[in-house]
Amino acid sequence: MRDESDCARFLSAVTGNKIDGFVPYAWQSEWLDASANHNELMVRAANRVGKTATAAAAVVMHLTGIYPKWYRGRKFDRPTTVWCAGVTNESTRDIIQSQLLGPTGEGISTGLIPRRLIRGTPSMRQAGVRNCIERFEVEHVAGGNSVCSLKVFEMGAEKFQGAACDVVWLDEEPADFAIYTESLTRTLSTGGLVFVTFTPLRGHSKLVEHFAVGGPGRYMKTATWDDAPHLDEAQKRRMLESYPKHERDARTKGMPKLGEGGVFAHLIEECIIPPCALGNHWTKLKGIDFGIDHPHAGVAIAHTRTDGDVIYVYADYRRKGASVADHCEWLNSFDRPIPIAWPHDGENRQAHSGKTLAQLYRDCGANMLGKSARYPSGVGEKERGGAQPIEPVVTEVLERMGSGRLKIFSTCTALIEEMRDLHRKDGKIVAVRDDCWKALSYAIMMKRYATTASYGLGRPNFPARPIHSARI
Repeated sequence: MRDESDCARFLSAVTGNKIDGFVPYAWQSEWLDASANHNELMVRAANRVGKTATAAAAVVMHLTGIYPKWYRGRKFDRPTTVWCAGVTNESTRDIIQSQLLGPTGEGISTGLIPRRLIRGTPSMRQAGVRNCIERFEVEHVAGGNSVCSLKVFEMGAEKFQGAACDVVWLDEEPADFAIYTESLTRTLSTGGLVFVTFTPLRGHSKLVEHFAVGGPGRYMKTATWDDAPHLDEAQKRRMLESYPKHERDARTKGMPKLGEGGVFAHLIEECIIPPCALGNHWTKLKGIDFGIDHPHAGVAIAHTRTDGDVIYVYADYRRKGASVADHCEWLNSFDRPIPIAWPHDGENRQAHSGKTLAQLYRDCGANMLGKSARYPSGVGEKERGGAQPIEPVVTEVLERMGSGRLKIFSTCTALIEEMRDLHRKDGKIVAVRDDCWKALSYAIMMKRYATTASYGLGRPNFPARPIHSARI
C-alpha cells in the first residue's frame, strides 16, 4: 500500500481539485513500476478496472516531470514528446482527451493535467468531429514544454511514422498490428516507452501473441474484476448479465475472446493457490518443451501419491532465443536431483554435434529421463515412444481440476496465462502459445517416474524404471 498523503500530494499537483487522492491498486503500481526495466508495457484487462486511468496517470507524470515518491518506474528529467492514440476520433476525444484535459464542454481545466501547466492554445483536428484536440504543450518541471499529440487508429499505420517519441500510448487494440510496430519504432532512438491498454475482444491477435510469448523488454499485466475493489458485487452482476456469453471472460477477466471455447478457462481460476510449503515425502518431477522455433518452457510438479493424489505445479519457466546452457541454468537452479520429462523431438540428432538434443541437456547437467515422455503401457503391452496423443492428458487435467486434485502456484504466471487462453478450433486444440502447457503435459504423462529430491541424489539420468505403476 502506498503512502496516502504522498499520493494526495501527487494528485493535487497534477490534477488540481478533480481528485483528492490516489492510492493505486497493487496491479497498477506493479505495472507503473515495471517501466524501469521494460519499454513495452501492456495492460490486458477486464472492463472498468482502471486500465485507462492508470496509463493516463503515467502519461501525465512523463509530460510534467512530476513523479510521486512511491513511483519506481522510468523517469524523464527533460521535456518529452508523447503520442496518445485511440480507435476513432470520437473515442480518442471522449476517453484519452477527457482523461488528460477534461470532458468536452467543460473546458481544458478539469482533466488530469492542471490548466496552469498547459502552455498556449491546443490545436484542433479538422476531422468532421467537433472538439477533437490534435496537439497541446505542457510545462515540464525541468524547464521547457513537453508536447502531446492525439492520434487515431483510423488514420492508418502511415500516420504513425515520422518523428521520434519518448512515450506512445495506445488505448485499446489497433486492428492493424503495423500501428504497434510503427509506434515501437518511434521510441527506438529515445529508449522510450510504449503502453497498450485494452480488453482483448479481438481474441488471439498478433498483439496478444507478441506479449504472450514474452521477450526482452516486454511486460504484460492482466487485471480482472477481482483486482478492482471499486466494483461492488451488484455492479458486477448487472454488468455480467448484459454481456454476451462469448465475451464474458474477456470483459471480466482480461482473457482473449476464444473461438469455440476454452479448454480450461472455466476451471483454471479454482486451481490457483498462493505458494505453500511442499511435503518432503512428496515426489517431484520437471517437464520441459524444447524451444526450437518457439519459446523453451519448463514446469516443476510435486505429487502427493498417498495423500489425496494431488499434483502441485510449483515453478514455471518460459524463454525464447536462449541456448541450451541458459535453459539448463533454470533446470539446475532448484531441486536438481529430480528427473526431467521431455518430448520425443529430443531424440533428434543435431547437425552441428551429432548428439541428440536430450544429450546436449545432459551434458549441461540436466537430469533427463532415459526416454521421451509417453503414456504407461497396458497389461502385456510395451510403452510406445514417439509423438503422443494430447487428449488423454487433457482429460486427466480436467478431471483433476474438477475434483480439486490440481493446484497451481500463483507465481506460475506463464503457465496460468497459457491455460487461460488455450482453446479449440474445429474441435482441435489450437497449438499456439502452449509451451508451458506442453511441458506440464509431459510431466503429468511421466509422473510415475517422479522421485523425492533426496532419492535422486548421485543418480544421473535416474530413474530408468517407474517408481510405481500408477496409470495416468
